[in-house]
Amino acid sequence: MAGDMLNSVMDYIKANHHDAAPFIKDDMKWAETGSAKRPGYTGVTYSAGGWTVAIGHAVTAEVIYDVRAEYRGGRIVWVGTIKEGGITEESYTGD
Repeated sequence: MAGDMLNSVMDYIKANHHDAAPFIKDDMKWAETGSAKRPGYTGVTYSAGGWTVAIGHAVTAEVIYDVRAEYRGGRIVWVGTIKEGGITEESYTGD
């Protein structure tokens, strides 16, 4: 499921932020590079092609995933949420 969310977020960024689009390749090979598990929260971090994407959620009745996508250490930063498959952008900072 996280892989589907990851691809959906990257497709969203590519479609809505043309300055980021050249840095998002269709054939990126994502690797799980970290995880967070603490009381009431779980998350996973993926990396590929200069991007780091963290996806996590609090353990609540209504599952809302927090997502942060970052390119090259902050050159591009996208923050948003995914709820029931719908993506909401909260902030974007680009070159």
